Amino acid sequence: FNFEGGCYAKTIKLSAEAEPEIFATTQRFGTVLENVVFDAGRVPDFNDGNLTENTRCAYPLHFIPNASKT
Repeated sequence: FNFEGGCYAKTIKLSAEAEPEIFATTQRFGTVLENVVFDAGRVPDFNDGNLTENTRCAYPLHFIPNASKT
């Protein structure tokens, strides 16, 4: 869904303070996290780039308030 009506964003060093809308999508059901490390409590660690810095999330466009398809 990231190609048709969705988005594909980098998540390395993602924070709620810097990019609140994208960060919020990572907490929603329906978002796909790719290459993201999780801690023992199943919380994504967006600062961990030990395996790769090519960490991404894919989510529907409607997860972003006020998003435009154009």
